[in-house]
Amino acid sequence: MPVTTRGSLLSLMGCGGSGGGASPPPPPPPTVYLQADLQDQTGSLATYTCQTGGPFTLDAGAWLTTIGLGARDPGGADGDTAHADAGHGDYTMHTNIVCNNAAGDQVAGIIFRFTDTTHYWLLHAVCTTGLVTVFRNNGGFVSVASISTTVPPNTPVSVVVRCSGSTIDCTYNGIALPTVTDSFNASATIVGLRLGFVSGIAAHAVWDHLLVIP
Repeated sequence: MPVTTRGSLLSLMGCGGSGGGASPPPPPPPTVYLQADLQDQTGSLATYTCQTGGPFTLDAGAWLTTIGLGARDPGGADGDTAHADAGHGDYTMHTNIVCNNAAGDQVAGIIFRFTDTTHYWLLHAVCTTGLVTVFRNNGGFVSVASISTTVPPNTPVSVVVRCSGSTIDCTYNGIALPTVTDSFNASATIVGLRLGFVSGIAAHAVWDHLLVIP
């Protein structure tokens, strides 16, 4: 069985070492800019109640949330976006994206540093080709970083975006994309979800949460 030493017992009792005294206070809770679990409510994403921040604005599409599933845009079209204000231009954003088709005909991504539907950044994955790309959309899409990988269907894939000043670092399924250095829209605070197309086939993807922290 485990052995409890005098030091560990003092710690459990809230005492210090030989001098005694109270234990230090616990650390403060983490700061959260935006938290949307997306699997805890059923209805329109436009009326979804975020745990922190929000609400969402739908630029196009019939975005829905479903308990136990997440957010999706059934029957959506290329470029449908839904977004919320994180209140900060520098942050780390987390989500999981599930492409729900074994044929792998989905395109799905997340948007960040968004000001309007023609000015934002996009991290975008194509199931059929395994191409993951960061785009700058300044009135037109320009590819600024990409990797080729496997985009597994029917599986939650972790997507992380870190923005700090002019530096943007992204990882997809644990694989880092090349660092982007670009100050375009660096002060924009809006983030969100975006659908895409492959060969004219509308995407059918699910986002199971969206979290933005420092």
